[in-house]
Parts: sequence; C-alpha cells; structure tokens
Amino acid sequence: MGNDRLGFNAWLKKQGIKTTQNNYRSVKKHGACCKICGKELSEFEEKEYGLWGFCKNCFDKETEKVMKERKHSEDEYEKLVHQLVHQFQGKCLEEAIPGKIVTNEHGDCYLIEDEGISEFRKVDYDNLAGFCKNEDLAVIDIETLGFSFESPMKPIILLGVADIRENKVCTRQFLLRDVSEECGAIWAFISHIKNDSTFITYNGRKFDIPYIEQRIAYYGKEASLNNRHYDVLPFTRRALGKRLPNCRLGTVEKYFGIQREKDIDGFRVPQLYNLYMQTRNVGPLVAIVEHNKQDLINLGIVVSRLYELQDLDYPDRSESKGLEIAKAKENQITRINSVTYKVHSQSCDCEYTVYLSNDQWRCECPYYESYGLKCKHIWAVEFSIGG
Repeated sequence: MGNDRLGFNAWLKKQGIKTTQNNYRSVKKHGACCKICGKELSEFEEKEYGLWGFCKNCFDKETEKVMKERKHSEDEYEKLVHQLVHQFQGKCLEEAIPGKIVTNEHGDCYLIEDEGISEFRKVDYDNLAGFCKNEDLAVIDIETLGFSFESPMKPIILLGVADIRENKVCTRQFLLRDVSEECGAIWAFISHIKNDSTFITYNGRKFDIPYIEQRIAYYGKEASLNNRHYDVLPFTRRALGKRLPNCRLGTVEKYFGIQREKDIDGFRVPQLYNLYMQTRNVGPLVAIVEHNKQDLINLGIVVSRLYELQDLDYPDRSESKGLEIAKAKENQITRINSVTYKVHSQSCDCEYTVYLSNDQWRCECPYYESYGLKCKHIWAVEFSIGG
C-alpha cells in the first residue's frame, strides 16, 4: 500500500486535490460512491480509499496512470537535457543566447533583450487599471535555485521583466553566469524598473517581490519595490477556481488554449542550473531562459483572457458598488465586533472579512489582496457605519 499511496498522492497533487477529512465527509454524504465509475464503495474500499472517493479498481488504474505519466515526464526531460548538452557542447554563452554583459557598482550579469507582438497589447489597460497607461506596466517573473528548510532563501538566478512598448512586448532577462553575480543582476533589474511602473505578477505579492526584497537585504542593500502591483493569481482563482483542478499558470494557459513551445517544468530550473554550474555547458541555460520568457509573455495573454471574461472589478466602480451593498434589502453585512465585519460576496457564495488594522480598513477579497486599493466591501462597511 505504501508505494500505491505515494503514486496516488502524486496524482492528487498534480490534479490540485487536497486530501482533507472534508473530502472524505463529502464522499460519505453523497452515498460513498466512486467518483470515476459511480460504483458504491465496499466497507473496505470506503476505509482504504474513501478519503479520495475511489474504488480499488479505479485507484489502481489512476496509480498506474500516474506512474506512466511520471516516467514519460522523466524520459522527456532526460531526452531534452541530452539534446541541449549535445547541441551546445563547446559553445560560449553569447553564441547560445545572444545578449551582452552589463556592469554596475554591485557587479556584472548577462542581459538578454527581445521584443515581439503579443496579445498582451489587446487589453484596454486604461479601463482595467483606471489610472495607468500600457507603457507603465511591467510583467515580472524570477527563477531561483529552489527552496529548502535548511536554506529557504537560495539565490535568484534569473530576473525577467516584460514592458509594453506601443504594440510590442519587450522582454529583458538578467541572467547570472555564476551565483556570485546575483547582487549585480538584482541591481541591474532594479535600475531598469521605473518608479511609476505598475507590476503584473502571478503570485508575486507573496513570492517574487518579497523574495527579491529579502535577497537585497541579504547583501545589506536597500531598494524600494513598493510600486503599484496587480497580482493576477487571486483574480484567476476568483474567475476560474471552480472550473479548474488548480490555478497554476500552466493549467490556466491550457484552459485558455495558450500553447507553449517545448518547455520545462518550473521545478526543473534548479536541476538545470546546477548542471550548468557543474559542466559549464550553456545548453541548460537556454532552457531556463526560454521557460522564463514564456512565463512573461503568457502571463500577459492570461490577463487578456481574464479581461475578456469581464470578471474583474474596476476601481472607479468600487464606491458605487459598496453603496449598493450597504443599501441592499437583504442584509449583506454582518458585524462581528467594532473592528471586524463580514461582507457577502456579490459574485460567489462566500463572505469576505473586512477588518481595521493600524487605523486602516483592510479586506481579504482578491481585489484588495492584489491591488491594495479600497474595495467595494470596505466601502460597504464604511457606508453602513456612517448610516
């Protein structure tokens, strides 16, 4: 059973299914039937597999499927690595990836620049953002050497940014030829970011930007990254959370029909960079740079698709919508105490907590978490308090 469970857990993780006791209760509530074939679970199956809602036959089939997919993924990865190492054997970085060395007071790094037309430009960002122009937007994505409990803040090895220029997207990637170039690469990235740039990221509020800031602090430096910031992940969860098994960028891309060229999984990046460091063969760097570039470009397209879903709230509507919530016949606001309120969502069956912190109202909704701006729920609470 141990090996079966290991394989099945991998499948669960891939599908974004959380193995909680609530899942088990939901299975029993609906008659303890297999989610795949509909067969009623026996007492043994309910005990052994009921947590996930599968009969033994389907459990075994899914486990076998997972193991085959895992083996195929490993085979494809090994094939790609072999191809890259062979193709770029003996070549220098400039031959493999056109770019240039940039120098600043903190060190050197390798700068890769490119531009192209993208669906990113089709979005009316003046309407979306309400106060920023396309030229102010900067899509940001970083690649690191991974995470571990022994060393949670490992070096950043690539910082990527995509800027809007008229009808084109210009990408700049600051690559480390050696981990000793991290400080120089970060500073080159910081120098490129304008003070009035608006960040667009995917989970960047919790990962990319804090990670960069902590690496800056590691070197005893100071720099401000307090730009206006649109984290697309909370809005993706809101718009597509019930339609997809998970909201990873790759899953969302597939949902919108966005195709990637031959690409690696993000978790392979540390392996590839370590291979480059060991062999000094630049082939693995080619795969890392291309993966990061596709993340930058495709995030722009994802934003375009989300915009088309008309599932985002715009800042200029927040106050009027808040007033509507406060005046609604059905009570939409629940007072918990003098500094905490619950406001019913207008788009799904849930509630958001609005609370007072440091003399400022905050909200747990995706809009506030992404923009950091006053949302309709905060407006609603203020209107209800003010009468």
